[in-house]
Amino acid sequence: MSRLMLSAVLCFSTVLSVDAIARPGTSLEDHPQQQFLIGTPGSVLHSSGTADGLVARETAGPDTFALYGGPDHPTEGKFQLADGVTADWGSGNGLPGGYGGGTDAWTPVDLTYQRVYWHPDTFNAENLNTNGPGNHAMWCGLPAGDPDTAGWANSQGYGNYWSDGLIYVSDPVPDESVGQTVSLEFFLNYDTELDWDFVYVEYLRSGIWVEVASAMGTNADGSGVFAAPGVRFSDIQTAPIEYFGNDYAYGGLVSGGIVIRIRFESDVAYSDEDGLFVSSAGAVQVDDITVSHSLGTFFEDFEGAGPYLFYPEQLPFFGDFADVYPRFSDIDPCRENGTPVVGFIDYNQIVRNGPGASGAVQTGGEPNQGVAYGIPGSWATNHSGGLDHFGTIDNMIVSPEISIDLPGPGDDDPAFAGFTLRFDAWEHQGANSYGGGEIWYWWAVRSALPGQDWGAWDGDPFVGGFSATGNWVSRESDLSSYVEPGAEKIQVMIKVIDSCEFSFGCDPNSAPAPVFDNVAVYKYRLPGPVLSTRM
Repeated sequence: MSRLMLSAVLCFSTVLSVDAIARPGTSLEDHPQQQFLIGTPGSVLHSSGTADGLVARETAGPDTFALYGGPDHPTEGKFQLADGVTADWGSGNGLPGGYGGGTDAWTPVDLTYQRVYWHPDTFNAENLNTNGPGNHAMWCGLPAGDPDTAGWANSQGYGNYWSDGLIYVSDPVPDESVGQTVSLEFFLNYDTELDWDFVYVEYLRSGIWVEVASAMGTNADGSGVFAAPGVRFSDIQTAPIEYFGNDYAYGGLVSGGIVIRIRFESDVAYSDEDGLFVSSAGAVQVDDITVSHSLGTFFEDFEGAGPYLFYPEQLPFFGDFADVYPRFSDIDPCRENGTPVVGFIDYNQIVRNGPGASGAVQTGGEPNQGVAYGIPGSWATNHSGGLDHFGTIDNMIVSPEISIDLPGPGDDDPAFAGFTLRFDAWEHQGANSYGGGEIWYWWAVRSALPGQDWGAWDGDPFVGGFSATGNWVSRESDLSSYVEPGAEKIQVMIKVIDSCEFSFGCDPNSAPAPVFDNVAVYKYRLPGPVLSTRM
């Protein structure tokens, strides 16, 4: 049997089990909902009579409206301009190699990246070492007006899930075989959630961070006043900073030197960000640091411009690899996609949110170990630690804001309270089939009530990406139970992870997968209670 005939037979047998409208060579742009349909296709509901004159949106049935994307819209959720050829994030700038931003654009997010929050400031620093007004200290927090505090319950302070270090790195010691005790002194204020958010003082010995002090709660008095001179480090120190010889710090920071850091860490809730805990000091301020050891005595007061003796530490991160590709070749004999798509392939591009903590701006690329396909060069999704050789991929793409109320009265019946997400996905586990190539994905949605900030992401924990051979699939999921009643807008996201982060004995590998296209969100009439299931 010829290869062409075999391909046709395999494709035909697959199509019979999926959907009668999927045929060999069928374009996903022609039929973006091949596997799953709601209602009767092809109907058009008009939502007219508004001053802005927006066009009607085609729907998947007489009781369904397309809120975003769908067959009638040439660009939304399709990662392309209207010509169907030029790759685009959705903002209309036609920038396939970068992120152009804009209200209509998708936003790529690297969840492993942690912003540096330590910075010199006069906030809550007057009392430290009795320095008085105008004194500068290093503050781990954000001031009111910072873009990242938008929507915070308290407009300045600290947020959830921070881990931020202020670090000191000495020159190499002259004789690494000789041990020593390092003297450290400084003054600090702190105001954190009791028992959950902490200030730590640590030093690096034999490759391990050793804790010598910690603080939580607040050093303010009962009236909320931070009295001079603040807290003296030596008064809370619980262990010495002690080297015994041949145990000095090694690696990317220094070879044979002394490394000390002051680190603030918050948990996943109760901070100024969500308002469940409101601080007055915004985590921690540190000032007038003195370090003494075999190389001398050093002092830092954070007055004037840096560099400083203790400097903010960029923690290692994986990197943001999301990109839009003008053309993606595949190995599915039944379906093809000849238009732009979005994915997370590492083709040795300059990573958008680099350089990493290591200084790297690109990785050299992740070669695809299986059959060559995807984008030119036969690259795969990175499974080798990304920019800093740290952790595993945890990237996502977030849709533009999607208004729930379309113009005109056609969708205003309160029964239109059901929501559906549809998208096409290329799934392939990679060269090792099952047991390798464990790149998975899932979706989530969040909603916002009028005049309020976004709620938390919520969605089905079911993950996709299990195909051992590589194929296009059309996914559909009901969002209704995850959208807050009365919401005025929603966003959807698709998140990609490497399951080796939590799989025992995982054999890491990957393919040029997953990639996504034709993302659409629909609003439909609910006949009764929301019920959902999956096969």
